[in-house]
Amino acid sequence: NAIKAEANYKNANREPLGRSPDRKINFPTKFTLGNEPFGESSNSGAAEPVKTIIFPTVTENLDSGADLYKKSHGSFEPGEQRSRGYDWNIDPKQTRFGRKGDTIALNGVSKNILEVLQGPASAKQGNIVNLKQVEDFRNMGNILGQSKNLGQDSATRSADMVYGKKNPGKGVGALEVIRGRYSEAETAPDKDLGKSIMPGFRNISLEDRAYGCPSIRNDIPVVDPSRRSLADSQNYGDDVPAQDLINPPAFSDLAIGPLVMQEQYSQAKLMDLFQRIGYGLSDEVGSRLFKKAAKGRSTTSINEFRDVLNDYLLTENLVRK
Repeated sequence: NAIKAEANYKNANREPLGRSPDRKINFPTKFTLGNEPFGESSNSGAAEPVKTIIFPTVTENLDSGADLYKKSHGSFEPGEQRSRGYDWNIDPKQTRFGRKGDTIALNGVSKNILEVLQGPASAKQGNIVNLKQVEDFRNMGNILGQSKNLGQDSATRSADMVYGKKNPGKGVGALEVIRGRYSEAETAPDKDLGKSIMPGFRNISLEDRAYGCPSIRNDIPVVDPSRRSLADSQNYGDDVPAQDLINPPAFSDLAIGPLVMQEQYSQAKLMDLFQRIGYGLSDEVGSRLFKKAAKGRSTTSINEFRDVLNDYLLTENLVRK
């Protein structure tokens, strides 16, 4: 059935899985019956390696192609002189342009160029001391480890010189301006610091009492948890501790609180609860276990009855073995 379902698709018929696709092309009989291969035969008439056909061996000179790349792409060899093909009446490889000097000495520098840069040898004299303007300009620059000379003769002044105009009188100094000049009474704390001095708002009481609202509201009636609103954020002292929030007790995922196991129930109620979870006990055994768990009372908790029932079941299993 799956093969028939796949046959309905066009791609399944045209390109079947595991076989070459059928393009429905009608080839000439020389290819189908004569087994003639496709393509053009080699000129050599013998079998040639594919590598030789793809990467043929170059035997002829390709200088014409290199010249073409120089013209189209400027692809010159490293160190090769660039030629633009100008028709000069001279040979650029042997010709030097410019006026020739008297000599090529002096480390390859022409004597004429040396005279232009340093003057003629006849005009040379002894060492000349720099002018004062040149030295002053040099001293105006940035000197390492010294302040910058701004042209105000600061270099000639002593290091302990104090700038500015001297105060003739004993006025307020900079220390008093920053710290101020206050009396002891002005620096004392305010008289209302930490207490109220406004009449009618003073927290003064002759009795021993605490002001404010307590964190645990034991001053108001406790609302039953089953009737408590979700918007009631008051703590009545019956909230679970942080340990129960980090490690929830058993059966908390079933919305059964930890105090439920400690509530007191009658014998009929406990027999009904344990029968629902698969522990159906006879009246004789149930009465005997309830009296042992209640310890003379008329009610007992689920935890107490469960402990007595576990001991009974363990004893019964040992006797049977």
